[in-house]
Amino acid sequence: MAEPSGHTLLTQALGVINRAIEAHKDASPWREIVARTSAADPVRTFGVAICEGDPRRVVDQYSIRAHEGRFEVVEHGRLEPAIDWEVSVDHLERIVAHPDRFIDAPELLGLGWLEDRLAIRRGAKRRSAWRIGRARRPR
Repeated sequence: MAEPSGHTLLTQALGVINRAIEAHKDASPWREIVARTSAADPVRTFGVAICEGDPRRVVDQYSIRAHEGRFEVVEHGRLEPAIDWEVSVDHLERIVAHPDRFIDAPELLGLGWLEDRLAIRRGAKRRSAWRIGRARRPR
């Protein structure tokens, strides 16, 4: 079997990412990713640089779109948005080769860049209302 092209590899990896987000959409940060890319918000576009070996050796570039927690390739080549996600060919190949592993443990996908780009604070708990502006807890 021939190795997939960059476009096919990215599309297959995005399919696994979409399945992982769908499987964990009720848990944080996946719930927030779905909410921030929902129909009420504008469709968000992100730049992806696929690297081989050295991270500065970009072999391909794409624009991807996020809508309601699902990703799809929009454009190939020169990017209008800045590069948001630098990902190695090896990582994409691992995602495609072992989809169940990444769906079961989506933190292995390496989507911290997406949380940063969507302004999702990792690990931060929402402050309780009674603590904000009050000297002590009401009884």
